[in-house]
Amino acid sequence: MSYPSKAILCPSNAIDSSYYSTEPSCEYAIRRPIPYAFEESDDDYVECRMFSTLSSTTSMSQSSSTEDQALPPPILAQLPSRKPPRPALPRSLNVTAYTKGDLYLSYVQSVLTPASAHLARSSLTTILDTKALSYLRKENGAQFDNLIACEISQAEEKKAPLTWVRDVVAPNLALPANFNNTFRDSKLWNSSTESWSALPLQFDEPSLMQWLNWVAHELAIVFKLSENGKLNPKDDRSRSWDNSCATISPEGGTILRKPDLCLLFRQTRQAGIEIKTAWPVIQAFAEVTKKTNTHGQVLRNIVEKAYLMFESQPYRRFVIALRFFGKPPKYKWSLVLVDRSGVIFSNEFNFSGSDGTTLARVLYLLSHGEPNHIGIDETMTTDSNTGIVTDITVTGQTPTQPMVERKFKVVRLLHAATAQISGRATRVWLVSEEGRFYILKDSWPLQSQPFSEIKHLLQINKKIQADTKETRAALAHTYPVLIVGQDFQDITSRHRLELPNKPPPRTHRRIVTEPIGDPLTSFRNKFELCSVLCDVVAYLKYMADECRICHGDISIKNIVINRIWVANVVDNDDSSVIESSSVDSNNSNNNRNTSGSSNSNPEIKAYGLLIDNDNSFDLDDAAEQGYRINSGTLPFVALDSLNSNSSSNFMHQPKHDLESLFYVLLAICTYTTGPGNLRNHIPEAEELSICLNEWWDHFDRHQLARCKAAQLDYFDSFVLDRLPSYWADFHPVLQGLHTVLWGGECPVLKQENIATHDTFLKVLTEAREKYRNTNEDVYPYAPTNNPQSNKRGRPRNTADKSAKGADTKSSSQKRGFKDNGKDDDEGSQRGKKAARADNSNRMSTSWVEAIPHDLRSHRFSSYIDSAAPIVTRK
Repeated sequence: MSYPSKAILCPSNAIDSSYYSTEPSCEYAIRRPIPYAFEESDDDYVECRMFSTLSSTTSMSQSSSTEDQALPPPILAQLPSRKPPRPALPRSLNVTAYTKGDLYLSYVQSVLTPASAHLARSSLTTILDTKALSYLRKENGAQFDNLIACEISQAEEKKAPLTWVRDVVAPNLALPANFNNTFRDSKLWNSSTESWSALPLQFDEPSLMQWLNWVAHELAIVFKLSENGKLNPKDDRSRSWDNSCATISPEGGTILRKPDLCLLFRQTRQAGIEIKTAWPVIQAFAEVTKKTNTHGQVLRNIVEKAYLMFESQPYRRFVIALRFFGKPPKYKWSLVLVDRSGVIFSNEFNFSGSDGTTLARVLYLLSHGEPNHIGIDETMTTDSNTGIVTDITVTGQTPTQPMVERKFKVVRLLHAATAQISGRATRVWLVSEEGRFYILKDSWPLQSQPFSEIKHLLQINKKIQADTKETRAALAHTYPVLIVGQDFQDITSRHRLELPNKPPPRTHRRIVTEPIGDPLTSFRNKFELCSVLCDVVAYLKYMADECRICHGDISIKNIVINRIWVANVVDNDDSSVIESSSVDSNNSNNNRNTSGSSNSNPEIKAYGLLIDNDNSFDLDDAAEQGYRINSGTLPFVALDSLNSNSSSNFMHQPKHDLESLFYVLLAICTYTTGPGNLRNHIPEAEELSICLNEWWDHFDRHQLARCKAAQLDYFDSFVLDRLPSYWADFHPVLQGLHTVLWGGECPVLKQENIATHDTFLKVLTEAREKYRNTNEDVYPYAPTNNPQSNKRGRPRNTADKSAKGADTKSSSQKRGFKDNGKDDDEGSQRGKKAARADNSNRMSTSWVEAIPHDLRSHRFSSYIDSAAPIVTRK
C-alpha cells in the first residue's frame, strides 16, 4: 500500500484567535499541534491560552512533500528544511449524500466511510519500514512535546491539598453514607496503627495491581455491593485494574504510550482474550515508580496519556490518574486531574492516617463509583468493549418548547478539534432520529463568553418564523435551524473551588441543528459558488439588520452548501423553486432520506448555509455593556482587528464579517484549480509563488496585518496573477469586491473598510447573473472516482473527462443542477440494486447499517479529521 508523501508531516498551522477583552489579555496561547499522517482537517485552528514561555512570533515547522508517491525513506529524506505553510481547506466532499443513501450508497461506502482508510490509519506502523518510522517519530515527537509543555506550563503552581482530593474529587455525595467510619471498621484498615492492614510487598505493576483489585473487592463486600463475596457478573459499572498495557501500548491512540496500570470495566477485562485493551475503553490509569524525585517526568507522562484518553473518548469530561511511588514501607501516592481547563496535581500523601482513608475514598470511587463521578458523560451511550458512541441524548430548549429530551443515533463523527487538552474541544457528529439527519455539536466554550450560541440561534429562528411569507421564502434553506440546545451544569471551575490562580472556567454545551451541508470547496461551478455567497451575504444582512446579531467568525469551514433535491420542477424560476419545496427548513427534503423516490432524475439545488455561532454577539448588548469583541479565525480576520494595538481599541462590526468573507473567496480561488480539486500549496517550477501561503504562516497579528496589506495593495501582481487559469474570468469579481471594501484606495491598511451588505451583494449578484448564462460544465455530485484527481492535484481535461457521468446541462438553469441519474459511473444504480436485493421492506435509513459500525463514530473515520502519526516513548 502506498501513501502520498505530502500526507506525511503535514501540520496544522493556525489558531483560533477568538478572545474577549473582559478577560486577561494573554488569554490564548499559540500551540504547535501535531502533524498528521493523513489529510489534514479544515479545523486547524485550536483555541488555547497564551503563556510567556511561548513567543507569539514562533513559526511552526512546516513540512510536506511535493508528489504523491509511496513512502520509502528516500522520499522523506528529500524533504527540504523549509516548505510553504499548508493552508487548512476542507476536502471537496458531498456529505449531504448521506441524506440520499438510496441514490449514493456507493459514494457513502467508498468515499465518506471507506473501511480501507480506517484500517490503514489504525496500523501505520505496519506500512512503514524501520527507518521511515524512526524519522516520523522523531519529527512528530518534538511537536507533541511542545503541546504537552503548554499544558503543564499552565498547571496550578501550588499543589492541591488533601482536602481538595477528599471534598472535590471524591466527595461524600459520590460515596456510600458514612464511608469513613464503615471503612475504618473493616478488615482493610488497622485502627491501632492508623494504616492499611496490608500493603503490596513489592512496588511493581503486578503486585500493585493485585493489591488494588483486592482493595476494590473488599470494599465491595464492606459496602454490600457483592453477594456471597462475589461481585455481580452482570454489573456493567464495576471496574478493576489491569497491567497488560505496561509492556504493550494500548491501541486506538495516535501516539504510543504505555500506562503502568489501566482501570477497565470488569466486563471488558474479562473479554480481554478477544478484545485487546485500547484507549477508548480505559477509564483511569496509574503510574508506578520507586523513585521519589521524578515528579516532573511522571506528571508529563500522565498528561500525555490523559491526552490520549480525551482524543479517543468523546464522552470524556475529565481524567483522573494516580501516581504511586517510593520504597517499602514508605509508600506514597498523589492524584492528577485533567479537564478542559488544564491540569491539577495534588501534594504527595502517605498510606496512613487521613491520607490513607482518603486514598480509600478515591479507590472506591474509581472501582465502584457512578461513571459521571470519574469523568464519563452518561448522556452518550457507548459500547463498553469498544468505546464507540452509539447514541447521544440532548435535554434542552427548542424554538417552540422550553425543555425537551431527544435521543439521536450516531451515524458518524464529522469533525474533532485537533491536538489539544484544554480548550473548546469541539466535536461535530452526523446523527439521525426517525429517518431525519442532523448535526450535533459538542463543545466546551469559555463560561465568561458574554453571549450564547443557543440564545442567538433561538432568536434568529423565532424572528424568521414570525416574519412575512416573502422573507421566509427568501431565507429558506440558508440558516441553521435549532432543533435542541443544552447548556450543561458542568463547569470546570467546580474542580478548582479551593485553588488559587484559577484558569478561565469552561462550560459544557451541546447543540443540534439542521440541515447538513457540504464543504464550500465542493462547489460545482462558478454559478453555484456565486449563488452560495449571495445567500450568505443576504443572511448576514438579515442577522445584522433584523436580529441585531453579528456572526463574528467567518471562515472557510463555517460556510457550507445546503443541497436540496427537488422533484418534478416545472419552472426554473427561483420563486417557483422555493414554493415547490418547503419554505420551512424543518421540512426540507434535504434532510430526510426518501428511499424509493419515484423521481429518478432529481434536480439538486444549492444554498449557502452559515454555521457555527460560537463567536456571534448581540450588537446592541455589546454597545450597551461595553464588550469589545475581537474574534475570528486568524487567516480570515479583518485588517482592522489584526492591526489594533489592543482588543479594547477594536470593536467587531458586520462589515468585518464581509471582509472575512472576501478572504474566504480569495482562499477558494487560490487553492482550488476548479470544482472538486484542491491545489497543491507548493507551486510547480513554471508557476509563481503563492503569496497567500503566508497567511497561514504568521501568528503575530501585526505581522499578518502587514503581510495581508502588502498583498492587497498590489492585488493584481500578488494575488490575481497567481490564481489558477480556471479563475481567469473571475478576476473582475474579486477586483469589484476589493473596491467595495476599500474604495479602490491604497494603502489598504490606512483605509477604512466601507463595505455594506448591499454593495457586497450587488457585486456577487452581478457575477451570479453572468455565470447563469454561461455553459460551464457542472462538476458531478458524489463521484465515486474523482474525475479530476492526479498526482499534482491538478485538473485533467475538464471539458470532457472531468464531467464524465455528470449532467452537462447549462448553468442557466438558475439555482440548481440536474443529475443524469447515473450517479457518476453508475454508482447509484448499483446502490439501488443492492438495497433492493437486501430487503425491500427496510426502513428509509436502513442503508446506514451497511456502513461498518466502528466507522460511524470512531475518530479515525472523520473525513475532515485525521489520525496523527505514531510516536513512541515510555
